[in-house]
Amino acid sequence: MKKRNEHIIYIIAALLGALCFVLLYGIYVLNPFYTDWLITGGDLTQHYLGWEFFRRSEWLFPIGLTNQIAYPTETSVIYTDSIPLFAVMFKLFTKNMAGRFQYFGLWGLCCFMLQGYWSAKILHKWIEDKWQVWLGSLFFIMSPIVIFRMYYHTALAAHWLILMAIYLCAIHKEQYRDIVKTSIQWGVLGILIGSIHLYFVPMCGVLLAGYVVYSLIEEKKINLKYLCPGVGFVVGVFGTVYVLGGFSSGAQSSAGSNLGYFSFNLNGFYNPIGYSKILKWLDVYTEGQYEGFAYLGLGILILILGAVIALCLLGKEKLTLIKANWMKVVIAFGVVAGLIFLAASPKVTFDEHLLFEFPDIDIIIKYWSVFGSSGRIVWPVYYLIMLFAIVGALQLTKIGGKNRIITYVLLLCCFVIQLYDISGKVIEKHEMYAYEVENVISLESDFWNNIDTTKYEHVAWISHNIDRRKILYIADWALDHDLTMSNFYFARTIDLRSYAEAETKQFKKNTLYIFVPGDMVEYEDYHNFENALSFYEADGLIIGSVLPIQES
Repeated sequence: MKKRNEHIIYIIAALLGALCFVLLYGIYVLNPFYTDWLITGGDLTQHYLGWEFFRRSEWLFPIGLTNQIAYPTETSVIYTDSIPLFAVMFKLFTKNMAGRFQYFGLWGLCCFMLQGYWSAKILHKWIEDKWQVWLGSLFFIMSPIVIFRMYYHTALAAHWLILMAIYLCAIHKEQYRDIVKTSIQWGVLGILIGSIHLYFVPMCGVLLAGYVVYSLIEEKKINLKYLCPGVGFVVGVFGTVYVLGGFSSGAQSSAGSNLGYFSFNLNGFYNPIGYSKILKWLDVYTEGQYEGFAYLGLGILILILGAVIALCLLGKEKLTLIKANWMKVVIAFGVVAGLIFLAASPKVTFDEHLLFEFPDIDIIIKYWSVFGSSGRIVWPVYYLIMLFAIVGALQLTKIGGKNRIITYVLLLCCFVIQLYDISGKVIEKHEMYAYEVENVISLESDFWNNIDTTKYEHVAWISHNIDRRKILYIADWALDHDLTMSNFYFARTIDLRSYAEAETKQFKKNTLYIFVPGDMVEYEDYHNFENALSFYEADGLIIGSVLPIQES
């Protein structure tokens, strides 16, 4: 009966997540045949078009590969951030379906539901009262950092993966000796991360490291079997990436010079960066530190104050508890410090000031820069702080023997404050997605409507200069007319220069050639090929064709 009641608590929390999603984003985005809202020219369009070209491609092995957007090479759906887990699953059912199809609305709904589900499981570990659990889960569901990512870096809104890792750490004492079960759990988490977004690897990986270290310390001996959860996680991640073709696309693993630019500023937990109606937008060291956005919200900041007061008032009791679990506390602080270190480095900054910079050691930078947008790595700390704030503040209400009604009022008032604080962005998101968009035009010129696309099979983007918005709009047009693309806007650089150069060695009648005016590299300058191609200008691009463009 107890287990059944617990499941009901978690299911209701998930339903709260669904309700919040619908209130925020509306219901139109849930229609799988409504796709106009996805054509914005930004990252969301990249995610959607990457999926559509993958769906249109024949099945290849590894199964995540498509030959439609970097033709004739094969690239992985991983590098269009199209949520490979859903892409593969829905391709099974929609491969031969006519028209367009999208799962990004459903993905958002699932993320909000799972955010509620896993936050309730974590909170219930320390809070017995179901209403307190539900009210506490609302802070996780409406987290500013989830709202910031959803339908911007869509796959990165899967913060429930972090909550899942935190939960596995929370139940460590009860389960760590069941090595098969824990290895499977961490392995499943690795598979999910590998099939959703790889930036969750260092976040959950550091939590896992703390889990493994504590297991070894608990046993007071080195027993290699307690490394198995780590092995399961690594095998899950790398095995999934291999199956999805992540090692077969020629993508650069390093983000190069981005390291340090997209880092976490030490003011990040209380710097709203435009997400607060009350608190001031603080200075940062680089413009790219929006990637380290980790604003907790005014409601949580108030709860943190309450938790700190409770900790001081219950100092003797808590000190005894800390002494009894000192090793766990040390490891927890080590995990938190490690995550902040990775997120804030190699240039540690506060406000607009550079505090210090770590030495530029080539071998370290090489592997560190795989996660160039390092500021994101602070997200697990964000949720640990949120957990501390909610659980700790509730301790304050127990000091004077207050009844549960007071705890409900406290949590509800703080959530209302939290919601009001971020309401400007909530309303902005609602207005962007909750209403149906009609007559979306990507390419403005009528020229594209005059092309007899039955004469063509392929679009060759000759320029090495990827104008993100224009190449996505060209890809959208190519998709409509069942044409392949030679290049695309990828999440990781894929060097297709040799293929673009080869396209100019032998022009084909069934290919449209796209040039970006002003490029200086010789093979990209369309003036060199005026004797071989007929040229037209539209939407700021030069379009070349062996045969004159014929009206359809």
